[in-house]
Amino acid sequence: MNTMGTLALFGVCMGVMVRARKSENKSIGASTAISAFIGITEPGIYGVILKFRNALIAAVIAGAAGGAIVGGFGGRATSFVNSCILSLPVFMGEGFWAVCLGMAVAAGLGFVLVMGLSEETNESKTETKASSQPTVTTGEKKNSVVYAPITGTLIPLEQVKDVVFSSGTMGKGIAIDPEDGVVVAPFDGTVTALYPTKHAVGITSEDGVECIIHVGVDTANLQGKHFEVKVQENQKVKAGDVLLEVDLAAILKEGYSLVTPVLVTNSGDYLDVLPNETEGMIAKSEALLTIIK
Repeated sequence: MNTMGTLALFGVCMGVMVRARKSENKSIGASTAISAFIGITEPGIYGVILKFRNALIAAVIAGAAGGAIVGGFGGRATSFVNSCILSLPVFMGEGFWAVCLGMAVAAGLGFVLVMGLSEETNESKTETKASSQPTVTTGEKKNSVVYAPITGTLIPLEQVKDVVFSSGTMGKGIAIDPEDGVVVAPFDGTVTALYPTKHAVGITSEDGVECIIHVGVDTANLQGKHFEVKVQENQKVKAGDVLLEVDLAAILKEGYSLVTPVLVTNSGDYLDVLPNETEGMIAKSEALLTIIK
């Protein structure tokens, strides 16, 4: 069933690539589609599902349709593998045809739904809302600041050993190798994304900056072990409020890197996103990134 969801995400990302009007969004759709096709879903979740208005709806419907076909006609796996097109061999046997059909339906329906539900994205919705308000000329836009959500050593994003982050596909930012396991809000805002795996949290500032704090590399595989979420989705928070508590020693013992990317996922909405420093130590709640408007 997970594989159907992955293929649905692939179809949705392909639909975004075709449907998007901005070249930046087309690039996001293309790169996340490739990742989803081989079973890496995080870029699609952060880069597409959270950004585009109907992407989540399309992915849920398409994944459910594909899963219903597989479940209804007895498709099954013989072992646990990564959920992607490359896992087809483990489905061979009784009901294999249903798995193939389910994959095709999930991917195709995801693509069609994104193409047909609406052209509007969260980005365009925000633009429409803004354009309906009276324009006030202030002479100069005030830059925004993202404060460090965790204490540790700064690492340039391009040095993170995961191409999803180092390539900038998910947005600009910086990474921190943490020294303590308390993750706090980087600004005043609203918690907009929490995941069953508890390894990442999304928060949107009062002036629209969308930030993802991703604790560790590939830590989604831990399925929530060693993470304790202290907030709820849609909860209002202040800078410095505790979002997560993490057992860093236990994660290291499991063999995972603790390097924590802090990303502005809507970087394309701004002139630039600049780290205040790129090396050395930083304490939580010190200025980390400056958003140039």
